[in-house]
Amino acid sequence: MPQTKDTAPARDVKRRLLEAAASLLQECGDPERITTRQITERAGTALGLVNYHFGSRSNLMAQAIETRMGQLAQGMLGTPGEGASPKEQLTQMLCGLVDFGAEYLPLMQTSVRHILATGAVDAQMTLLPLLRAHFGPKRAESSIRLIAHQMVTVLQLAAVHPDAFKLFTGYDLMDRAQRNQAITTIVDGHLGD
Repeated sequence: MPQTKDTAPARDVKRRLLEAAASLLQECGDPERITTRQITERAGTALGLVNYHFGSRSNLMAQAIETRMGQLAQGMLGTPGEGASPKEQLTQMLCGLVDFGAEYLPLMQTSVRHILATGAVDAQMTLLPLLRAHFGPKRAESSIRLIAHQMVTVLQLAAVHPDAFKLFTGYDLMDRAQRNQAITTIVDGHLGD
């Protein structure tokens, strides 16, 4: 395995950089205020390792946002709304995640492009427990997975091209009320009213 300048395995350095960026993002909330130097100091690595492992600070921040969204989704799964149905929990989770994505739209767009290019399905996997709970034995696993994929893909493409989404659907994803209504409509379309 390649070693980095600080003699740690490359995978460990990459993980530390990602964790440092994610923690700084959580602390300050504004990715534009986070410098490469701050990230590498927190990670205890050399400055050039950001470009070596991620290509740019922007790519690192996009992956940090992916990480943060995954953490948010897991947290929402762990603390469902009191008495909320799986469908209501799913709607709440998607609204929360899309709110977060809208707040960091340029980085979210970079992140989604990366996800689409690599074929990652982490977001789809996060939806599966709620979809399984909603459908129970009435739906085959392959059908549930297809629904998860359809829901996430629509939101990913909408994030990359919000203007085209608005033009076609009439929903402005930059307006929270319209964004939540669009998500509710997507969930209702797949899970029933």
